[in-house]
Amino acid sequence: MNVRLLSVLLLAPAPVAALECGLFEAIEPGDSLSAIAQRCDTTLENLYLSNPELDPLDLPIGGVVSLAPPALSTASSDGSYQTLIGSYSQDGICLGKEVIATLDINYVEFGETQCSLSDVQFTQGSFLLLATECLSEGERSPDQTIQITPLQDRAIRYIGTGDWRLERCTDL
Repeated sequence: MNVRLLSVLLLAPAPVAALECGLFEAIEPGDSLSAIAQRCDTTLENLYLSNPELDPLDLPIGGVVSLAPPALSTASSDGSYQTLIGSYSQDGICLGKEVIATLDINYVEFGETQCSLSDVQFTQGSFLLLATECLSEGERSPDQTIQITPLQDRAIRYIGTGDWRLERCTDL
């Protein structure tokens, strides 16, 4: 790390307390990556890995930084995984259905089972999700590897607890 960058990081004002930030955080006047990392309870390394295009010495006021975990940022650098985030059912209607899959940047949910995402890898047109810390109806359940393949017409093929063709929900 060069001296100029180090001095910029060290001179950044410290926030009062860490805030709950979403997947993206707006760059405010006087911000540095260090200030954003502290404000959003993340690391500088995560910000560097998630935003390789940003010049830390010239942050664009009003721009945004991605707070996605590095594994997810790297795996979906083409933006494909982020476009899949949402809820899916067999016919695209989610209200009142038991078989619903929800994809998020941090977790995956299928029916009554919700798991944290530890890793996402893109290979041969599909995403492989490593789902850990799974809970099913409040009880611990085994980790899972789930394959998600984007299909035409806002649909996905979900292979996990079964092989499902699911359509993006239009009623949520």
